[in-house]
Amino acid sequence: MSNRYIANILFLCLFVGTAVAQGVDGKKFSILSRNANGAPSLIQPMVHTSTPPIHPSDSVSIVQFALREVANIATKLLALPPNATLTLLGNFLNGNHWITTFELRYQGIPIRERFLRMDIGAQNGEILAIRNFLPTLQPNANTASLTAEQAVQRIHVTRLSERQRFTTPALVFIEEKGKSFLRLCYEVIAIDNLFLSTRYTLDALSGEIIEEKPLQLQGCHEASTSTESQTQLESLEKKSSASTNGVLSGASGRVLASVHISSPYDTLTMVGLPYVRITANGVSTYTDSDGVWTLPNLNYPLNIETAFDGKFFTVARQDGSANSTLKTILQQGQSEVLWDRTNSDDAERDGFYAVSFARLSDKRIDEDLLGLDQKMKVRVNLAASCDAFYSDADTSLNFFGSGATCSNTAEVADVVFHEYGHRVIQARYQKASGKNINLADASLAEAFADLNSAFIRNDPRIGVGLYGDPKTTTKILRTCDNQKRWPTDISPDIHISSQILSGAFWDLGKRIGVKEAEHLFHFMQYEMPDGPGLIPPDSASLEDGFTSTLVATILADDDDNNLQNGTPHLKDILASFKLHNIGLENKIILRVQHINDFDTLNNFYPAFVNVAYTGIVGELDTSSLRLFYATQDENIFHPVYFSHYGGSLFKGVIPKVKPGSVVRYYAQVATRYGDTAYSALQSELPTFLVGYERKIFDDAENETGWSLSRSNYEATSGRWVRAKPNGTLMDSSLPLRFIQQDSDHTPNGSICYVTGNQTSLANDVGFDDVDSGTTTLTTPSFDLHTFHSPVIRYWYYYNNDHGQNPGIPIWKVEASNDNGANWKPVQLTHKSSNDSSGFPQWKEYTFLLQNYFLPTAATMFRFVASDYAGALVEAGVDDFEILDAVFGKEKVETGAEITILSAYPNPVRSGELFHLRSSGDARWKDLLGRTMWIQKSPDALIPSSIGSGVYFIESAGERLQVVVY
Repeated sequence: MSNRYIANILFLCLFVGTAVAQGVDGKKFSILSRNANGAPSLIQPMVHTSTPPIHPSDSVSIVQFALREVANIATKLLALPPNATLTLLGNFLNGNHWITTFELRYQGIPIRERFLRMDIGAQNGEILAIRNFLPTLQPNANTASLTAEQAVQRIHVTRLSERQRFTTPALVFIEEKGKSFLRLCYEVIAIDNLFLSTRYTLDALSGEIIEEKPLQLQGCHEASTSTESQTQLESLEKKSSASTNGVLSGASGRVLASVHISSPYDTLTMVGLPYVRITANGVSTYTDSDGVWTLPNLNYPLNIETAFDGKFFTVARQDGSANSTLKTILQQGQSEVLWDRTNSDDAERDGFYAVSFARLSDKRIDEDLLGLDQKMKVRVNLAASCDAFYSDADTSLNFFGSGATCSNTAEVADVVFHEYGHRVIQARYQKASGKNINLADASLAEAFADLNSAFIRNDPRIGVGLYGDPKTTTKILRTCDNQKRWPTDISPDIHISSQILSGAFWDLGKRIGVKEAEHLFHFMQYEMPDGPGLIPPDSASLEDGFTSTLVATILADDDDNNLQNGTPHLKDILASFKLHNIGLENKIILRVQHINDFDTLNNFYPAFVNVAYTGIVGELDTSSLRLFYATQDENIFHPVYFSHYGGSLFKGVIPKVKPGSVVRYYAQVATRYGDTAYSALQSELPTFLVGYERKIFDDAENETGWSLSRSNYEATSGRWVRAKPNGTLMDSSLPLRFIQQDSDHTPNGSICYVTGNQTSLANDVGFDDVDSGTTTLTTPSFDLHTFHSPVIRYWYYYNNDHGQNPGIPIWKVEASNDNGANWKPVQLTHKSSNDSSGFPQWKEYTFLLQNYFLPTAATMFRFVASDYAGALVEAGVDDFEILDAVFGKEKVETGAEITILSAYPNPVRSGELFHLRSSGDARWKDLLGRTMWIQKSPDALIPSSIGSGVYFIESAGERLQVVVY
């Protein structure tokens, strides 16, 4: 067993071993996942390790318990600095879970959008899960150089118009992508004359404005086309149980409105206006949910006055016209007042009714959500078109007037329901956390708002009637009934990426029923799923947000404070999210140890796999573990079964293949709920060779005539060089995460080919990366015309997913057999060579040349990196080799002679498969010469009677020492 082989096994064991940690009081915790800076992000205590509170149903006991547990794990498990302070924000009972939220502060200054949430069972008092969003970075300062007044002036001079209003600057720390510290900043929110709110973030030391983020959450974007059949909209009108005829106790009546139920193309329908203010003879009251009002001790005639001003909403026109007011006189026997086109604008009536109905629908599900009782302003007829937005700065809904291609957005019910959904989300996050916060990840916010609308209407489409009559056009904004998947459908447009998640919930409704899925969707929000919301934004972080939502849904579905036995709808939840490639399979650790090349003497090839599962529910089904292998001749993948080797390590054996084979392989394993993980993509399978010898090798340590450029399309920076690489780090925290590697791949080497190697004093990861063109690395011409079956193998790394426009630039490797006159692609990918940490590492690529063309005396290869998208692109190449099949090296045995006595593996574990190369029976003898076992076949399991120790195997006059452990 080579040192490298042993080291790999030890590394794999160590990797999984880090999934268990201890708090200061000795309690053991299972770390299910880690965030980008290496800190635990999802944690579960080991079974029965907590000391439950005295009264698990009592809030005070839960808070005391949570404070104690957080103090136990803050520094040792969460790796927070000693000067960090965890502050309790709130404690909230969601079903049978307590959700306790903590905020991280330094010197009393909070870190924006970073929290720790602890789920504690209200039945058993056990910690169910800890979800940690807290960075381990230290602040760059605790005291601002600028005053609050100077901060406002700095923003005002550079960005604000005279008509903007702004909040008092507040100090916060922010976490930035690529920074090794928390930056002390001022945060200012400004609202302009169109009521659009923007959050400005500026450095509290230098005054540099580092972010300008719109806070309004838009409901419209470029339209798509839906071919779904028209879904019958349930009537929004509620039938009143109270009579509106005559006097109930004094005077009574009803406020009615003629509205479009779904879109401006509907026939006007008479409805009662919910919770609108009405004044009769100077006495005011509100209508009920059906528009009915009652006032005692009034005498007719009644001087009635009402407007679109209610208990929960006030409509404000923005088109230059005054808000409509209805005044009339009711005589004895008259009870109704009517809003119609003679006394009001369509947007006023439709907007007030739709938002009121949305509130009633959401309160029906969650009547204790008191945040929805806060009065909101609803602005209509804003001086623009085809859009709408919710502003969390002043909790307002804002709708635009009609345009040449679109309807007034206040008259499209599902757009109104979507925008109100943003308010519902914020109200839940505020209630659960005890702080005025909202979602940091805008893609999640758009998905949740779409679902709020879709569940209210029982119709997955958004924008029905926005672009024309639904009877004649299928053009809409988007739909929750979709097949979008992570990560192929992610987009810089949050409204497109959001459909991946909204589709998962809509599919869940198909499985368990719309009402049940709607309930889970709403109460899942109290678990406050979110993405990291980094500055600058990182679309790759969507996976964190999507997985966080899946975990939140599972927690909300739990009914007995025991996640180990699953949840009532777990299989349906996992299956629905899986349709959109959101699952717990990314919590499966599956690593196949690299299989080295073999000569023709070996009769089998051992394979070792490290496998573990860190999901919040369920367990790994190790019986499903398989390795699949195929040669270039058969191209059929055959299964290999595994036996447990100890800890998280499993061992299998690939049977002998014919000499000159290129063997591709991968492993797969599943949880008992069907989430399946694969060790490699089918397009990038690792290989090992049987019966090959290296013919040409270039480790880049010496100059050998490679070309570093070509004449056209040359990039402006990041061009290929042969050098010792200067690594570029995302930040200086541990573990170190390189974008450009800091070392080559060759053992004991130092030089490789790298794209750009200039360094930045500020450690700018985008400094001297590939920009504005293509950079091409080309080999010399090789004479391969006498080769039997040449294989090309090289090591490379590639990054394109840690900056703007991630995943767009292409890595391309091409081959030519006519001295570069024509080229064929042999590797083409837009995926970075990332490992489990999500950062690029050196990676092997192997291909059989005959799959592309016959080898000639003028064979060349080139490596191409490019960037036309403004992305962060780095690449490297090292240890290029050409190998060829060598036949006829295996000895042909005659008679009873045995070959050189050899065995594998050695040392071997008792009970494991053992191969002995011998022509006859072999006797196993101990140190005293006693025969302990007679091995009669080349491949056999070591019997339990063979204990640990040193043994001698004797066969046909030869002797071999074997260690068993």
